[in-house]
Amino acid sequence: MNAVAAEIAAMEATEVHAAESGRVIVVLEGKSAGELGNRLNAIAGINGVIAANMVFEQIIDTEAI
Repeated sequence: MNAVAAEIAAMEATEVHAAESGRVIVVLEGKSAGELGNRLNAIAGINGVIAANMVFEQIIDTEAI
């Protein structure tokens, strides 16, 4: 489990918030939904990962801020 979390944490713009009981909670940041989807697919392809699912997605228009 630690190896999986470490591999995920090494990805750009990706932060592991918790890893416990076979589950890893991750925050992904990116400029598009496609970028996030590609990274989620990369996580799903890591040896030891059974499933990787997006639970919540928030898009913030930084130009409006």
